[in-house]
Amino acid sequence: MRITGGSKKGSVLLSPKGKTIRPSSDYIRQVIFNIIGHNLSGKKVLDLFSGTGILGIEALSRGADYVCFVDKSPYSLRLIKKNLELTGYTKKAILLKIDLIRMHLKSKKKFDIVFIDPPYDTGLLCKMINILPVKEILQDEAIIVGRSSKRESVPSCINHISLSDIRTYGDTKLWIFLYGDKK
Repeated sequence: MRITGGSKKGSVLLSPKGKTIRPSSDYIRQVIFNIIGHNLSGKKVLDLFSGTGILGIEALSRGADYVCFVDKSPYSLRLIKKNLELTGYTKKAILLKIDLIRMHLKSKKKFDIVFIDPPYDTGLLCKMINILPVKEILQDEAIIVGRSSKRESVPSCINHISLSDIRTYGDTKLWIFLYGDKK
């Protein structure tokens, strides 16, 4: 697993052992950042179902000010911590052990970008879009990037979050949503 862009481009990160964590491929990450932009200077990012932390670490490499990594797995959180140490981004991140299904996430920071990458074929992407406490944690015009299997579907507008783009690559479907009260 390596970082595909930004100041740490080419840096190799620790990969998960086994098949319980499904990191985004280099290609999918490049597609995501081609859509949302390569320069994330000043952005605050929320990485839900963080797994290895590769999406959030990519965001930091591309200039994000801060990333909040959220996962319920102690193994994932240890892996993310080690990868943050390898890249020198420890001070720009916070790691939270939260079961996202039962969450009520509160934050003093409002996020500009949210990554939601739950296990495939569980319906969790749709559920997370439904329960995101948008007014509490999202900046107006925040971008939400979801990843699911191509078999899953999500409504086009939920809770002031509107679908902007859908792209399918093999078994992966990328969902791009925009948040805003005007939507």
